[in-house]
Amino acid sequence: MKRIYSKPSSDISKESLVIADQDQELQKIVAETTALLQSYPPRSTCLLCAHSLADSATFQHRGVLFYECGRCHHVQSRNDPDEHYEQTVSKVLGYEGVYPALDMENYKRRCDRIYQPKADWLFDALHESGKNPAKLSWCDIGCGTGSFLYALKQSGCTSLYGIDRDEHNLKIAQDILGDDTVARHTGSFAQALRKKEADIYSAFFVLEHVKEASEAIEALKNLPQGCFFAFSVPTMGLITLFESVLPNHYPRNLDGMMHTQIYTEDSIRYLLDQSNLEPVSEWIFGQDAIDIHRFLSINLKKLYPPSLYERMQEKLIPLIDPLQTAIDRGHFSDARHILAIRR
Repeated sequence: MKRIYSKPSSDISKESLVIADQDQELQKIVAETTALLQSYPPRSTCLLCAHSLADSATFQHRGVLFYECGRCHHVQSRNDPDEHYEQTVSKVLGYEGVYPALDMENYKRRCDRIYQPKADWLFDALHESGKNPAKLSWCDIGCGTGSFLYALKQSGCTSLYGIDRDEHNLKIAQDILGDDTVARHTGSFAQALRKKEADIYSAFFVLEHVKEASEAIEALKNLPQGCFFAFSVPTMGLITLFESVLPNHYPRNLDGMMHTQIYTEDSIRYLLDQSNLEPVSEWIFGQDAIDIHRFLSINLKKLYPPSLYERMQEKLIPLIDPLQTAIDRGHFSDARHILAIRR
C-alpha cells in the first residue's frame, strides 16, 4: 500500500477561521446536546465488532464517558443514542448555517480548495492500479452539496451518482449537478451501497455516523471483486488529547454530539479485514495543528496586549504546516483517507 502524508493548511483556512469565530457558541451547543446524550442507556456491545463492552476500558472526555473496545479498539460513547438524538443534533447544528448556498464562483473555489485534492489523490492511485478514473462509474454516499462529484466532473468523469439524506444539501447539489445525478436516501449505509451499482464508491466522513456497522461490513464484503471503496474517517489523534484536557474550547474532533464514535488505526484495520478490502492508498493528514493554534490564539488574545499577540501569531502561524507534517508522519493525525479494493 502506498502512503502519502500531509497537505497545506491553506486549503481549509477559511473554514478554520469560521470555527474560531464561533468557538463559544459551538461550545455551548455541544455542552447542551451532550447533556441529552448522557440520558440514554449504556451500550452493551461494540458498534463496530459487536463484542461485549463489559470489560472494555472507559475514559472521560468533556464530561462524557467513552468506551475503547477491548477487541477492535473502536472508540464510542458509553451511552447509546437513538434516532431522536441524531435529529436533535441536526436541528441545533443547522446545516443551513454550516453549508450555506453559495454563488457559483464561491462554490467552485471551495471545490478547488477542498475536494479537487481528494479527486487528484484518487486519480493518481487509480492510475497506478491500472484504471482510467474517467471511465469508471462513481457513487458518492453522503454527497452533501455535491462538491466531490463536481470535482470529479471537472476532472473528466461522466458516470456520476450521489446520495444524501439532508434536503438542504441536496437542493444545492441538484442545482449544480442536476436531479438525475443526486438523490435523497434515508435508509442505512448498507442500503445505500446496494442502491446503485458502481465501479467505485466513496464515503467521506460518513462511517463515523453509521450505527449498523455489522450490516455495513456485510454489504462491503458483498461488493464485486475489483470494486473500489474510497473513504475517510476521523481518528483519535493528537487533537483529541488536547480536547480532553482543555475543555474550554469547541471540540471539533471528538465532540459527543456529531461524533459519538471515532476510529483508531486498529478499528480501521478491523473494518478493512472484515470487509475483505485491501488498502491501495492511504493519505494521512489532519487539522490537529490548526486546532492547537485555535486553542492558543483564543486564550492569548484575552491575556496579551494586541502588539504582543500579533508578534506571537507571526511566530505561530508558520509552524502550523511543519507541526502537522510531523503529526501526520507519526500517524497521530485526526483523520485518514483510504482507497481500498474488494479482493
